Amino acid sequence: MSRWLPLVAISLGILFAGIGARAYFLLGGERRCEDFVDVTLETLPADPACVRLKGQAHYDVVLKEFTPGNAFVDEQTVHLFPLFPVDGLDERGIRVLVRTERVPERLVNLETMTLSGRLSPMTTADVPIGAEAQLGRSGGYFFEDFAMVLVPDEVRSGDDVWVRP
Repeated sequence: MSRWLPLVAISLGILFAGIGARAYFLLGGERRCEDFVDVTLETLPADPACVRLKGQAHYDVVLKEFTPGNAFVDEQTVHLFPLFPVDGLDERGIRVLVRTERVPERLVNLETMTLSGRLSPMTTADVPIGAEAQLGRSGGYFFEDFAMVLVPDEVRSGDDVWVRP
């Protein structure tokens, strides 16, 4: 029995370290930005950054992602939609995909807004697999090379201001 004790102790240590790390990252949530750099959709930084940019949301294709809650986090519904230049009515190449808890207006197709938040490269943790296919079927949209995801801390549209809870 004493031969197996070190193996069991190491295995339990790895298990508890993994559970602890997972709980730490889940409870920590996404960090909020303190300062923002003003950018345009044409001058996006290549690395993750806290940015403020103005654009036009296309609500023709809004993906809704539901994450059930568990012991560590509450259930969450996020909405993903493309952001284009204000005059980009006919554009289909998505350079920035917005990922937010803010519910888009139901009967509105386009909305000009200023978003302040964290911009980072697109990963499968942020955007579900198959999202590009859904966007393509719905409106002919596609992800450009090096597409980014913006998680806004604040959205300003007209006189409305939405702040992430």
